[in-house]
Amino acid sequence: MDDGQILIVEDERLVAEDIKETLKELGYTVMGIVDNGEEAVESVREEEPDLVLMDIVLKGEMDGIEAARIINSEFDVPVIYLTAYADDKRLKRAKVTEPYGYILKPYRERELHSNIEMAFHKNEMEKKLKESERKYRAIFENTGTAMALIEEDRTASLVNQKMEELTGYPKEKLEGDMRWDEVVSDADLEKMRMYHEKRREDPESVPSRYTFTVINRFGDVRKVLAQVGMISGTKKSIISVIDVTEERRRFETMRESQEAFRNLFERCHDAVILIDQEGRCKEVNHNFCHLLGYSEEELSEKECTDILIKKDAEKLHELFHEMFKGEVKEESLVVTGTTKDDEEISLEGRFTSVTDVEGKPLYLIWNIKFD
Repeated sequence: MDDGQILIVEDERLVAEDIKETLKELGYTVMGIVDNGEEAVESVREEEPDLVLMDIVLKGEMDGIEAARIINSEFDVPVIYLTAYADDKRLKRAKVTEPYGYILKPYRERELHSNIEMAFHKNEMEKKLKESERKYRAIFENTGTAMALIEEDRTASLVNQKMEELTGYPKEKLEGDMRWDEVVSDADLEKMRMYHEKRREDPESVPSRYTFTVINRFGDVRKVLAQVGMISGTKKSIISVIDVTEERRRFETMRESQEAFRNLFERCHDAVILIDQEGRCKEVNHNFCHLLGYSEEELSEKECTDILIKKDAEKLHELFHEMFKGEVKEESLVVTGTTKDDEEISLEGRFTSVTDVEGKPLYLIWNIKFD
């Protein structure tokens, strides 16, 4: 990376000027030379160099290691130590600041060049990684589903706000302080633990999508749908959870309603038929079958106008057209039908349109008086 802006921190002026000339020959730009730690930190804050070459022993109260520690914690600027000191105590302190290089004086030009280039490259990769982490963390935090990163010991190392809301526990409690199965109902606990273990042996051996029951901090029971996958090369898994409690309740209510309707449909004193938009016999009850002598299977293969005499069939076609267009909601009518034995029979009844939530006709109900 030629033309990188480099700050030299060196308290021996002749040495600093020699480093400056070497850097210029290598194609870099020296943005300044300072001789103490306080000025080094201030220069990084104001000038934002691309890299700092830092001596360890400096003038003033702040040495190079302390200056590098501050720069590392506050700024995204790589630091390379260029020093004559390599004793164990200083090396141990310097290591904590996570430098991008440690070059001993007298330095070699080739070594200096390679360390600088590696520092620039590493810093660029770290910036991209941090940007990627910020992007995916934003997705993780703002997704509409509860998500958690699960470790091999069943603790959660990362959770989002939706997971906090689902379980009722704060992030500080969920992350590393409790196992995820502490919120799983007893009925699902054995299954969930078995899935967790087997998934780490062979991810294909257990389902990646399933439902289980969560009992949150306040004792509320929630039915959830989970999607779980392993993170490649690790023993970690990531789980995405959707609360389907209300959907399940609506489903149960709908199912109970359908069963109630079916019971009423079958026990109704009238002969009843449901007619779809193609005019076919969608469903018929026992009384309708008995009235005309057909079985339910036989009637399901017919259009309802097939059981009428020709002129009434035409009349009914027109009525169906009007009702499915929404022009007519209800109509009482007497028509002549034909039984399975080709006997004509008077059918006196009422047609009613059944609509969806938007008022669009779904099918028709034909109630025929049955004695």
